[in-house]
Amino acid sequence: MLSKIHKVLLRQYMIPYVGALKSLFGGVLFYLSPISFTMLSITTYKVAIAPWAAIHAPWLSLWVFLGILPVAVILGLVIEFKFVVPSITSYSNVQGYIHNSPFVRDLQVALGKLDNLSKEIKELKGDKDE
Repeated sequence: MLSKIHKVLLRQYMIPYVGALKSLFGGVLFYLSPISFTMLSITTYKVAIAPWAAIHAPWLSLWVFLGILPVAVILGLVIEFKFVVPSITSYSNVQGYIHNSPFVRDLQVALGKLDNLSKEIKELKGDKDE
C-alpha cells in the first residue's frame, strides 16, 4: 500500500506545451531582468540602504552601490557556471534515463548497431574471440 501511494505521489506527467511556454518565458525574462534588477536596486538603495549609510557608511553613495552590483552579478555568474549548470545537466541526464528520453532510446539503438558492426568486423577478420 505504501509503495502504491509513494508511486502515485512521485509520478511525473508530461503535459504538452508546458515546457515550451516555460522556455519561451524564460528567454523573454532574460531581456527584462536587467531592467527590473536595476530599478529594484536603486529603490532598495534609496529606501533601505541610504538612511543606514548616511549614519554608518557615508562613503556608500548611490554610484558606489551601483558599482558594487556588477561585481555581485559577475560573482553570481561564476557560481552559476561552475556549480549550478553542471548540476542541472547531470539532473537532466538522469531524468532522461528515468523517463525514457527519445535521445536515450536512439543512443541504445545506435549502440546495438555498433555492437553488431563490431561482431561483423571480427567475423570478417577471422577473430572468434568473443
